[in-house]
Amino acid sequence: MQLMEPRTGQEKENEVSHELRIRIWWALFAADNWCSSSLGFPRQMKDWPRPARLPMDEHLFSDMEPDEPLKDPHMAFQSPGLWAQMATLIEVFSPIQELNWRAANSHELHPDKIEQDTSHLAQLLDNWESRLPRDVKLTESNLIEHSSRGTGGIFMGLHLGFHHYATLLFYQYLDTRSTMTMRARQFAARCKHHALNYSTWLARGRQQPGCEAVYPTVGHMAIVSSSVLLHTLLFGEESELPQSRHCLEANFEALLELEEYWPIVKTMVNIPFPGEARLRFLLVSPCDSLADNLKINRLMEFQNNCLLLSRNHHTHRLDRWMVRFLFEYALPLEEKAIDPHTALEMEIISTQAHMFSQKGRLPTFGTS
Repeated sequence: MQLMEPRTGQEKENEVSHELRIRIWWALFAADNWCSSSLGFPRQMKDWPRPARLPMDEHLFSDMEPDEPLKDPHMAFQSPGLWAQMATLIEVFSPIQELNWRAANSHELHPDKIEQDTSHLAQLLDNWESRLPRDVKLTESNLIEHSSRGTGGIFMGLHLGFHHYATLLFYQYLDTRSTMTMRARQFAARCKHHALNYSTWLARGRQQPGCEAVYPTVGHMAIVSSSVLLHTLLFGEESELPQSRHCLEANFEALLELEEYWPIVKTMVNIPFPGEARLRFLLVSPCDSLADNLKINRLMEFQNNCLLLSRNHHTHRLDRWMVRFLFEYALPLEEKAIDPHTALEMEIISTQAHMFSQKGRLPTFGTS
């Protein structure tokens, strides 16, 4: 992008090349937010000068003539495209990440302040959703329409991102110690709502031709959604269990499909057990002969950590490890590994696993 910038404004530049440069800039902006976060690096484009406008509607761009002359480069388009909506949404991602890190690392940060900041960012997300044009809102009819237009994948990615960001924003309120106020309890409910919606629409997109979301970050987002659904399965009301279990299974099916395209997804979910046992999140005891073959992965680590802490309902406590789980998906989780450090911890995990299994609250995917 820096190499391209000196050419900006040249007389030979036409409308297509100008729009292409804008789209490249915003695509890099989105990638910079995600990739920097996933690797624990600071963003690279934070202070770069921005294009004068957002990307235009995808169909206007595709219908352009190759030699169409350049109009006013600062003119805003009346019909911004899906990538324009994506750009305005991703603006909220970094503040959500920063809030999570501040909440995890600052013990002196008052809960009221965290709630205020959460409420402010929630309002930004709500405003973004309410301002969407009618044909961009997440509805069944719009899904089918974008499928026929050839923009179903972008449409689905846009809304999956929205539900993921909202899940990240409210995630810390799954910890029972954070739900002392009415507003905090509402935040916890909203976290579960968005995690369910993510899973529901991901499954729906997989059924609609042209709306499949098959890029690797979908795997990470599905894992975050699954971790919220696991909370509901362990501690939710009986009436919530069927939907949560169904959505967990749908997420796992999507993750298995993504493994076929992206090796990085295998590091998140691959459990190389023989036969149908591969389709389960299993608790492995010290004497289990399969333990040596187990490939440590994020979902297994998370579930075992939940079981270890489930006696006190502190499974989703927002600490440094949890923030890394939520954001740094390209890095290994070095702490709270699946292999417990003491015999007591192993006994606790085994006991809790047995208890939740007896209640039908431990997920078993793809098994009869």
